[in-house]
Amino acid sequence: MVQLGLTTSNARRNRNNRARGKAAQVQWATLIHGRDLGILGEEDVDDGRRLWEVKHKVFPKWIRAAWEQVQGHAYHRHMQGYAVFKDTSTAGRAKWWVLLSAEQFIELQGLGLHEPNNE
Repeated sequence: MVQLGLTTSNARRNRNNRARGKAAQVQWATLIHGRDLGILGEEDVDDGRRLWEVKHKVFPKWIRAAWEQVQGHAYHRHMQGYAVFKDTSTAGRAKWWVLLSAEQFIELQGLGLHEPNNE
């Protein structure tokens, strides 16, 4: 007989993932002086000018490697470092993505760093 539905461990994992995602939303809202819109809404955070979708995930290793590479070079040259990616997954419609840290974003936006509770 096949059992349908969530097992106890799956339910617990989903609940824990939801709690971690919610905590990440609240932390980001605090960092950018925004407003947390709730976990089940269409957006996560509103800062008055932008809507944010917050994800709590482990970065792919190749993205982390690119980030660490540019940060090492930038540190030695006393510069800011950013990672840039060209996404060619849609034929003829490539998109450029710029990766920067929260601190870099906050500095660029002139928001002033407001440290959240990093649980």
